[in-house]
Amino acid sequence: MKRIERENKIFIGATMMILLGFVLILTLPYILTRNHGWFDFTETGQIGDTIGGITAPFIAVCSAYITFLAFWVQYTYNKKQKKDLFQERFENNLFSYLDMLIRQEENCSIEGIGGGKQAFHYMFYEYKALYYIIRKGNYLHDIQDTEKRNNEEYMLAFSIFLNGVSESSTYRLGSEVVEAVKPHVLKLNHELLHMQQQIINGEISYPKYLKDYQGKKLRIFDGHRLRLISYFRMSCMIMQYILKLENEEDQKFYLNVFLSHFSEHQLGLLYLMVYSDEFESFAFVSKNVKAFLTSEKFKKTYLSANTMRFDDDNFICL
Repeated sequence: MKRIERENKIFIGATMMILLGFVLILTLPYILTRNHGWFDFTETGQIGDTIGGITAPFIAVCSAYITFLAFWVQYTYNKKQKKDLFQERFENNLFSYLDMLIRQEENCSIEGIGGGKQAFHYMFYEYKALYYIIRKGNYLHDIQDTEKRNNEEYMLAFSIFLNGVSESSTYRLGSEVVEAVKPHVLKLNHELLHMQQQIINGEISYPKYLKDYQGKKLRIFDGHRLRLISYFRMSCMIMQYILKLENEEDQKFYLNVFLSHFSEHQLGLLYLMVYSDEFESFAFVSKNVKAFLTSEKFKKTYLSANTMRFDDDNFICL
């Protein structure tokens, strides 16, 4: 915007100087052929030579400015054309990436739930149910520091949410938590497997936050790594692509276009994911993408409901 204002000022200034030159050229013959008392050019020889000698510099300056303006107009046009071409290529790439993301979203299907945003709705509340079970069961009671315990509870819940419970191996679950939590992984894995089987057999109802799915034949806590890793990686790549733009207004506009595609539940999982970038699976989260997704501006604009943010006290009701 400032650059455009500066270019406009240059153009206006040059135009005014040309107009002034033309005014002088038109008025000087009259002025120089009259005796005005306090100055008199009527006795200076050939009046044409006098007028020519005085007006020639003005004409030369006007010619120079006209030439400059011609080059300036061409330069400005070329620069605008270059910007338009860049914007066209940028938008073509962006919407191509968005189409790829939409296809990935459609492929995030869960048996008994469906695909697309319905699947993300279920996954969000499954994480919430897991987090509630861990917090309510006080599994990490031996970690005395409250803030550290809350953080490890969230990390443990996310590890189980992503990888799923397993009868044969808990290696991945244990590899993504700190040493103080590992002793609790086996116990929690066993209890969640038992709950999973009881629900399948119809012996107990679904846990809190999943009761809306009562009656559906779901294998809860089965893991979502195959659904989410590639989806989150693509999402972060697109945001990184947008954040490389130099103009902040352009960044804001295209981020709004991109994020308007997401439901609150998808944004909640995205917000959850970015805090888990210490997991090896999420090494693709760049610094500027993390800075954006963890900013107060992002939370206020896209995740204003505190029940959508895992780190808010109102995320679950104990």
